[in-house]
Order: sequence, then C-alpha cells, then structure tokens
Amino acid sequence: MKSLDFLYSRIIEASLKELAGNFYQEISKITELRSLCFKDLEADAHRIYLFHVQTLGGPQTYSDERGHCRLRIRHMQWKFDSKMRVFWMNAMLHAPDKVHLEREVHEELLHYFIQVANAMTYHD
Repeated sequence: MKSLDFLYSRIIEASLKELAGNFYQEISKITELRSLCFKDLEADAHRIYLFHVQTLGGPQTYSDERGHCRLRIRHMQWKFDSKMRVFWMNAMLHAPDKVHLEREVHEELLHYFIQVANAMTYHD
C-alpha cells in the first residue's frame, strides 16, 4: 500500500474529525453497519479519527492509547463479507463529500478506503 504520510500535512485535523463524524453519521443510517458498532458512535468516531491521523502521518496517539491497530484482528468478531463491504464503502465514500479537501487529497483518501475495504473482507 502506498504511504499516505504526506496527506496529514495537507489536511487540517478539523477536517479529519469532520470526516470521522460524517462516516459514523452514515453508519447510523445503515442498520447492517450500525449493528457492528458499539453503542457510543461518538467514541467510535473519535477512535477512527485518531486512526486516520496516525495513518496519514500525524501523531501516534491511536497506538499510544490502543496499541497497534491490527485492523483485521480488531474487526474479526464481526462478519465483514462482500455485502458488508458494500455498506461500509457507501458510508466511507460519502463521508469525505461533505469535507472541504483538495481534489488530490480526496482522491488519495478514496483510493485508500477501497484498499482498506478490500483488506477487511474476510468472510465470503
């Protein structure tokens, strides 16, 4: 996977918070995805915000607080099949639409989200 470290310097943290909030707002509308979340969507949004900050080259707060991300292992308890991938992609692809991002940054994020969704699909 291409390094995304350069993106952090091009995205203000408020935009990443907005992106995370938008993602979980979309999740709240999709019953199948909502069932995968904890009760506190705000806390979930904060965790994905910290994850994105770290992944995109910012401070390592996510790892400091939660340890290595182990993306697949953390999500193994839920069935993430191709159907769930579609739901997740719909939510994640709509999340950046409401955030003011440079075109190149937006495109890199979408490319990254597709790679994540593909990597997370492990029940088929």
